[in-house]
Amino acid sequence: MSTVKDSQTITAAGAILVIDDNRDIRLALVDILSFFLGIPVYSAANGHEGVQVFQQQRQSIGLILLDMNMPVMNGEQTYEKFQQIAPQVKVIISSSLSQAEVNQRLGNQEPPAFLQKPYDPYDLITLMQAELASLEAAAKVTPANGRSPNGKNGNGHSHRDAEKLFGQLVVEHEAKQQSAARNT
Repeated sequence: MSTVKDSQTITAAGAILVIDDNRDIRLALVDILSFFLGIPVYSAANGHEGVQVFQQQRQSIGLILLDMNMPVMNGEQTYEKFQQIAPQVKVIISSSLSQAEVNQRLGNQEPPAFLQKPYDPYDLITLMQAELASLEAAAKVTPANGRSPNGKNGNGHSHRDAEKLFGQLVVEHEAKQQSAARNT
């Protein structure tokens, strides 16, 4: 149901929840976000599962990366549910739709942060760090994301590192899925 990657650094957000029906993207996001941000990352394959994971881990999840187009419970339904049960939780909408299309689909709801698919790894990490920093500022906690002015995080990883790792992870997950499909 869910995947978690533990790390030594816990911030005010505590953890991130990635909700995306694309298995390869979801697994790559778990790996890349836990590696570059140093906090646990949970995942879910659709909105219904995402709400369940959130309710189980509510005390630790402060940030949600939510895909718009999913089966079972789509992005707008899931976002509406999060607004009902935890309006304080930060949500980043992730979609191949334009931001204007996403805002239109959300209707009268206040539009959350937006991340265009396909992901630029630098934009992904930068937006996640900004959202985590705003959570930390709200909680009056010193940022623990390790971001330094030289463009590297606290572990010395750069934009190029992120791009390379993200690409490798997606390719590896796709290869595993194709191999598993051939073996069934």
